[in-house]
Amino acid sequence: MHLLLNVNDIHSYHTSLRVEPPLGNPADQVALMQGLKDGVLDAIAIDHTPHTYEEKTVAFTESPPGAIGLEFALPLLWQALIPSEDWTALALWRSLSTHPALCLQQNPGAIAPGLPAEMTLFDPQQIWQVTASTLQSHSSNTSWLGQEIVGKVVQTWQMARR
Repeated sequence: MHLLLNVNDIHSYHTSLRVEPPLGNPADQVALMQGLKDGVLDAIAIDHTPHTYEEKTVAFTESPPGAIGLEFALPLLWQALIPSEDWTALALWRSLSTHPALCLQQNPGAIAPGLPAEMTLFDPQQIWQVTASTLQSHSSNTSWLGQEIVGKVVQTWQMARR
């Protein structure tokens, strides 16, 4: 969320924009992006924090921090970075997959016969509406609720070692 939004987006006081750490100013947002491009920051992490409707329908400052974002992190970052040619698809993918694994001292693995694999099929042009029924999460605390998003993870696979 910190790559896509900043303090200027909080004007509505939508409780799904109350996150920890708080959204920064536009210069912070630019610095985060530059840090990723320069390799100062290693990976993009998604703080997927589901909350109930009741928890998030309170005053902004009383709302618990957090929002869901796992389902639309790739589509939103893709639309923000790839068409403008600020990033390559491979750089974005590495920042969301292999680099986080390396930060956690995990082997990101490889696609090879007999090895376990995790794969994602992404359609960068599929248009979908973010609603409680289209989300895979049991929660819908997101500021993107009701909005149309271009790009969708169509399917994921996790294959065990044979």
